[in-house]
Amino acid sequence: ENEDRHTNHHDACGSLPFHTIGVMDGHDTDAASEFVSRMLPVVVGKHVKDGKTMEQAYMTGMEELENGLKKHCATAGTCVCSCIISSRWVWCGNLGDCRSCLIPLNVPESMAAAKAAKAQHLVWMSRDHKASLPEEKRRITAAGGKVVDGRVEGLEPSRTLGDFDVKMQAGVHDRSEERRVGKE
Repeated sequence: ENEDRHTNHHDACGSLPFHTIGVMDGHDTDAASEFVSRMLPVVVGKHVKDGKTMEQAYMTGMEELENGLKKHCATAGTCVCSCIISSRWVWCGNLGDCRSCLIPLNVPESMAAAKAAKAQHLVWMSRDHKASLPEEKRRITAAGGKVVDGRVEGLEPSRTLGDFDVKMQAGVHDRSEERRVGKE
């Protein structure tokens, strides 16, 4: 069965509407990706409405989702890539190796021009968190972890939600310590 999920949610902060979209790349059952796909827009949206910056809303939201997963599953995990779109702004938050890119189009002057619109360039909105990447390997090693064959305790994504069995083997017992060491 497919362990991946997606989310697509409309909300508003006062009179300003925003739209949350995202993908969850689940592993070891769909439990983590299913939970995160349902809860991510609600949790992050709550923090946006409370006046937090997008960075704070995503960081706090991801921590809450991690804590929520502790009650639901011990071994399932998920990578997350989510974007919030509001007016002309787009924010992206990611953990793991799901990717997001923005492809701006030329602004058409007419419907005929809209049909012929071409992409101007590609803008990567996310960055992979893989144990095989040099910056992630340095971060993991500095935190006391080990990367073997581009993996941490068998996982290539070096940042995920859930995967508590792997995190215990890797010696990550306290998420606040992991965030401090891995803060970018």
